[in-house]
Amino acid sequence: MNFNAYTSQKSHFDVWFFPLCFVCVMLLLHHIVGSISWPLETANQQRDFNTALGQTLLTGFFWITVRAIHKNVSSTLISILLEKHALSEFQHHRKVLTHQYANHLIWSMTFGVIMPVIYMVNEGLIYRFHEPEVFTIAVSAIGFWLLMATFLLQVTSNTRYIIKIGDSRSGDLRTDYSVIEQSFSMALNNSLLGMSGIALIPVFWINKPIPVLDFLLFNLFSGVLLVYLFLPVYKIFVRYRGLQRARLQQVNEDITSLIRNQASGATNAVSRKIEMLETEKEYLQHVTTVRQKLSVLGVCTLIPACWLIKIALESFLT
Repeated sequence: MNFNAYTSQKSHFDVWFFPLCFVCVMLLLHHIVGSISWPLETANQQRDFNTALGQTLLTGFFWITVRAIHKNVSSTLISILLEKHALSEFQHHRKVLTHQYANHLIWSMTFGVIMPVIYMVNEGLIYRFHEPEVFTIAVSAIGFWLLMATFLLQVTSNTRYIIKIGDSRSGDLRTDYSVIEQSFSMALNNSLLGMSGIALIPVFWINKPIPVLDFLLFNLFSGVLLVYLFLPVYKIFVRYRGLQRARLQQVNEDITSLIRNQASGATNAVSRKIEMLETEKEYLQHVTTVRQKLSVLGVCTLIPACWLIKIALESFLT
């Protein structure tokens, strides 16, 4: 893990390359030790296959999303500070976020060690710990639980941190609107990332009956996570909508004033200002962009989509 994670210099290649390499290496390792093999003749083989595949894919996903969140937070933070003419504060905020990240890793490491033990005891795998496939799954589970905990902590705390910075008023309506718009977009993107991992969880139940308790807990967890992630997004949207209306009213007043001035003596400068304000007015009349609407739709449909992915995988593997 890189403790200097909050930098906007990372390219998209840097974000996904190492996690993708990790996934490929782990899938190969699980295949060598027999966790991922074919055909699956026993219940133990099916369980090992599901666990190895699910853990590997989700570990890679959590790793990518944590890095993507850091990149999004850094870019948004720089944009906000530029709007507020306070770019000199970036290093301070970066230190705060990095310290928070280090604390999250400590808690996540503890969680990552405890959860594999609980899982093995609950599933009765302790007596099979000497088997290469079970040993490999147990060791790789540490990284899975560590990254999952880090992911959940980071996606929520970073969103709230940026919202807190973006919600502070500067006294200039145009600046406040621009800042809150960027904060809203980042919060929405983080929520979409946060819910995307849910779509991969049913991999653990491929070709296996889903216990009623597991099904209820999974849907309960998904619902709680959805509410937890979207509550700050909803709050900032209300603020964003209010500033949007206020800014639209201000733009209309400015256009009216410029038109009056133009009547007394038209100038090219006044015409250009009116044209710029008309363009901004047209933009302000749309509450959300198409991309933001698609993000909301994606988040709301991920939970049912995850079960369709499970059905598709089962059809492919049978």
